[in-house]
Amino acid sequence: MNKLIPIALAVLMVSGGAYAAEQQSQGDTVNYVQIRHGLAYQVNHQEPFTGTLLQKFDNGQNAIQANFVKGKETGIETAWYSNGQVSSKVHYQGGQLNGQTQTWYDNGQMAKQANYTSDQLNGQYQEWAYNGQKIADMSYQKGKVDGKVTLWYDNGEKRFAGEFKDGEKNGVVDRFYPNGKKSFEAKYVKGKLADGKVTGFNSQGQKAVEVTLKDHKVVSQQEWMNSDS
Repeated sequence: MNKLIPIALAVLMVSGGAYAAEQQSQGDTVNYVQIRHGLAYQVNHQEPFTGTLLQKFDNGQNAIQANFVKGKETGIETAWYSNGQVSSKVHYQGGQLNGQTQTWYDNGQMAKQANYTSDQLNGQYQEWAYNGQKIADMSYQKGKVDGKVTLWYDNGEKRFAGEFKDGEKNGVVDRFYPNGKKSFEAKYVKGKLADGKVTGFNSQGQKAVEVTLKDHKVVSQQEWMNSDS
């Protein structure tokens, strides 16, 4: 899973559309800033910006709101769809992702929820499909997947289940067909297939092939000619 791109900084790089308003300010709130060497500045200002960035869509709805202290994004950044529905909430501290991030689909259904520490994924990470079905549940430690990982199809059937350590498969890994039947089963150690059996199944859940490994080499293989209808 990729690190969440800082939404405000991505928006600021857009040259056209709803975000391309001329610079205006009212107190410490502006609708445009420049990014120089990783810090936010007002146009024609030499000091890093401290205040609030507030941009709006052409229809007047808020598009994005973010806070900066000495050029670094700090606090909760909120973005919206043009229909007024919140699209994301991201926590920053000193320009880095710190705390919970959440994103939503335009229908209000949550899409992702993650936790960051110093710009790295750290803690529980979850994803949902547009229809509300959970499709991913896992944990990160210092930016790497660590622990149990479960993935689902949009129809609710399990897609993948396995153990990870330091970003690599480490333990039993199972894969499944969209109908819920298991398609694959094996054990991994530090990202590589471990000695023992690797088993494949057909879409009816019947054993189709079984390979035995030793010292990372195939020592035996057996296949079954089961009907897959």
